[in-house]
Amino acid sequence: MSHTPEPWKIDGASIVDADGFAICETTPRDEEDANAHLIAAAPMLLRVCKEAKKYLEPDLVEPGRTIFWHLVEAIAKAESKGETE
Repeated sequence: MSHTPEPWKIDGASIVDADGFAICETTPRDEEDANAHLIAAAPMLLRVCKEAKKYLEPDLVEPGRTIFWHLVEAIAKAESKGETE
């Protein structure tokens, strides 16, 4: 499964893709504003997680091992390959 290509940005109450098409809508409250920023950053965060994982191994000493498995879990959730909370 692939997601809408980045960059995503906030446009009023919408999160839009590079072509200006709405991905989702938010409501104008402080919490939703923070969520909108997180949603807009999601594609970049996924890309950075994948890049960072390339430099770590599952058999590293701590804290590298924990960081590696957190990256694996986050990537799996983002790509719908893991359980959601």
